[in-house]
Amino acid sequence: CCSSSGWCGDTGDHCGANCLPEFGICPVADKPPSSDGTCGGTQGFTCICSGLGDCFSQYGWCDSSIDHGGTGCQSGFG
Repeated sequence: CCSSSGWCGDTGDHCGANCLPEFGICPVADKPPSSDGTCGGTQGFTCICSGLGDCFSQYGWCDSSIDHGGTGCQSGFG
């Protein structure tokens, strides 16, 4: 994510309301980035720009391993 201050990162400061989509990936506004590795659920967190991996497994966790990015990956959240 690229913030309006011109810095890249994967924190809420970079990927939140001040994220510039023309310079990187920004999460969908109604799905905030995960801060604890969980995804989906009642909070609707996304793995995109969470800094925890961009794949969301069928078990509700963000990661970048093949276990999460392959079969069972939930594309609506990462």
